[in-house]
Amino acid sequence: MIESRLIRTGSVIIFFLACISILDIHAKDSNVVEVQSYKLTPKLNNIPANVTVINRKDIENDSAQSVAELLTHYGLHVEQAAGPGSLSSIYLRGADPNFTLVLINGVKVNDPTNSRGGSFDFSSLDTQTIERIEIIRGPLSSTYGSDALSGVINVITKEPDVSTNATVNIVKGENGLHSASSTFSKQADNVNFSVSGSYNDSGEQVSGTELKSQSGDVKGAWFVSDTTKLKFHSRYFDSDGSSFPEDSGGSEFAVNREVDKRDVFESVSNIELLHQLNKRLELSFMSALFRHEEDTTSPGVAPGLRDPFGIPRNEADSEFTRYTFTASADYMPNQTTKSVFGANIEIEDGKTDGFLDFGGTIAPTSFKLNRTTYSIFTETQATLGGYVTLQTGLRFDMPEEFSDRLSPNVGLNVEVPNTQSNVRFNWGKGFKLPSFFALGNPVVGNENIKPETSETFELGVDTNFLDNNGQVNVTFFT
Repeated sequence: MIESRLIRTGSVIIFFLACISILDIHAKDSNVVEVQSYKLTPKLNNIPANVTVINRKDIENDSAQSVAELLTHYGLHVEQAAGPGSLSSIYLRGADPNFTLVLINGVKVNDPTNSRGGSFDFSSLDTQTIERIEIIRGPLSSTYGSDALSGVINVITKEPDVSTNATVNIVKGENGLHSASSTFSKQADNVNFSVSGSYNDSGEQVSGTELKSQSGDVKGAWFVSDTTKLKFHSRYFDSDGSSFPEDSGGSEFAVNREVDKRDVFESVSNIELLHQLNKRLELSFMSALFRHEEDTTSPGVAPGLRDPFGIPRNEADSEFTRYTFTASADYMPNQTTKSVFGANIEIEDGKTDGFLDFGGTIAPTSFKLNRTTYSIFTETQATLGGYVTLQTGLRFDMPEEFSDRLSPNVGLNVEVPNTQSNVRFNWGKGFKLPSFFALGNPVVGNENIKPETSETFELGVDTNFLDNNGQVNVTFFT
């Protein structure tokens, strides 16, 4: 078994994080905020893991012009090597980008056909269409299965907050930068919905680098009856970008003055039916679809100090589709305990047609793969004595052509009486199935590669101050 770069046998990583934040969402409202990244949607102050929630107010008060820039203001390492037209990647707790599971409204959007092993490009997101971002550090395969080794980032789009609301936002900057976005939302007796759209042109802030994109988002709910609700969401993103290749030296040092060009279309949709059988039991049925298409052409990179052979000219045309079907039951036997039990089917289908040009000698890089994974899962949260919250999760995944995986998670959150502090303990295991690129690429792929795994033990202390308007967070993990 191959372990992830995050945790290796015999190695221990001890991480110290102390941050002081004057953010209402982190302290004052933590006892009412529900974290949607867990199936049980627990309260923020009861979660034993290290969690950051960025709400709409935080986004509006921030000066960030992109989601990637916004996340850097919350302690995440974000890489966008060649400017707006290049890929942006997140390194959560130092792990590679493909070890972080990214969700949009709870739907997985990682692309296993890309050369980064299944990462997500955050440049496809627009801050104007986002309601909140939830960041959970540590393995969460007990909830989501594959890919959640170092953590989960769940991006939640805007929802209607008043009976009728409409906004328009226009930005004009230097060097050709301009953008426009609009939102409309409405609440009625049995239907509420929000519609948003945006157009962005980064201009040429860096020579040779530019990104033009447009996106649309529809989200809402239909209250069929007092006990039945239908939730829906659909989003699309379309972009054309250009940038100097990574490791080329950029606009200042690149020997080859041609640029990479990327054309991306992406869509994600989901629909969920919720039915309340009684006060203790609620049933949920959800289906989701994620589609990613990308055409990339690159002039390659000239030989240099880092790579004496350079990178040959290359092209790739990729398509990837993921279907997800989930059925679950939420059970609350009493006021202090709640559980969820469910089953999940994930069907993935991807292909890439491409080549490398070695000075006239063409090497194909085409591949096509599909994979189906069956899963069952459960989560439980119990409050003990009013001060202690126990949270457990267990998931059993049965992926095709790989051995079955059991992913446990146990956490404990203890509120210290007569103080504004709590102590957190969390332990869990995670795994990541090999990406389609790692398995199928004829040049660098290996069909015998095995899943990567992680195991994390975490201990943390949170202390509120300034009348619950600020918080100090200290976390150790191995």
